[in-house]
Amino acid sequence: MSKKVSKFYGRKSVNKLDWLLAIVCSVIALGAIWLSIGVSIHNAGGAAIPAFEDVLHGIAFMWCSKYGSSLAIIIIAGLFFYEALIYLVAGIIYLCKKGKKERVPGVVAGFVAVIGFVFFLAFIFEFAGGASKGAIHGVWPYGLIVFAVALLVLTVLSVLATFTKYNIEFEKSSNEEKVVVHEKVVEVVKVKEVVKEAEKAPKVKEEPKEEPKQEVKEEPKPEVKEEPKVEEQPESFMGLGARRRRIPFESKIKRSNAEVRARYAELKKVLDEYDLNDRFSIPGETFSYKRQKLIFITFSGNTLKIHFALDPKEFENSPIPMKSAADVKRFEETPSYLRVKSGLAIRRCINLARRVMSEHKVPKK
Repeated sequence: MSKKVSKFYGRKSVNKLDWLLAIVCSVIALGAIWLSIGVSIHNAGGAAIPAFEDVLHGIAFMWCSKYGSSLAIIIIAGLFFYEALIYLVAGIIYLCKKGKKERVPGVVAGFVAVIGFVFFLAFIFEFAGGASKGAIHGVWPYGLIVFAVALLVLTVLSVLATFTKYNIEFEKSSNEEKVVVHEKVVEVVKVKEVVKEAEKAPKVKEEPKEEPKQEVKEEPKPEVKEEPKVEEQPESFMGLGARRRRIPFESKIKRSNAEVRARYAELKKVLDEYDLNDRFSIPGETFSYKRQKLIFITFSGNTLKIHFALDPKEFENSPIPMKSAADVKRFEETPSYLRVKSGLAIRRCINLARRVMSEHKVPKK
């Protein structure tokens, strides 16, 4: 029996936006420690209460003139808090609809940075010129300005990194590649087990196939003819022959040899970089964008066959041995195809795939 492999949920790899969120939290923590040291030295814990009250009054819309000079900070705190909250909710909904959930940490980082800035702003005001002025030395509230500015900068960076085409993925290290290889090895082991079971069945079926060939002259002939007639009861299906079993594309990939699986994985890795709709069917795997089929992967015997949304006439005088399937109706959108029998062929397919993505302006994830 094969060993059970633990399942993973969510994202397996950490991206740059996760690190950005961690940096934001670290800046807030360092700023809090900085101010706490000053408050502890002067034993001025009670003097910090007005700053917390400013933030609370801002969130509760208690914008009254009776708070005097603190009113401006209260209004700023309320506006910043609710704008950040709206940005958080709207940003997450937008990214989920666009299928970019890996960028959600960037939105969270922006929200957390704004909340930290609001609290730091309240502490700076109250300790430097508000109700708590003089409770601690001025170096502590003025030093807190550095952390507040850093949070503002991080807020801007989080917005730009989240909602632009900025590449948020790290380059794969050797350790990560080892993990990926290990996962592939586990999959290969599973596939081998399936293949072994599948190979056992054909071996059993091969023996009776050889025997009828020798015994066809004597008795088996009438038996072979009678079996399909008994199964095919409706007259409209008489003479069509035995029903052929169609093997799904995913099963063919699992049963294919290591070279075919490696070439398929190499092409699939490139296509996964783009914002494509990936759909499996019995004959093959379809990659489309905005309901337009761009690439179709299938099998021709035991060989991979890749269809592209390209005009086959362009390759008539080309060194690329591109074939045409324009006369087949189901390949109207992807009339050109290439059989993958070597490493050179798969590299050509990758270049052609990138060309198709560029011509149809398919964005990267």
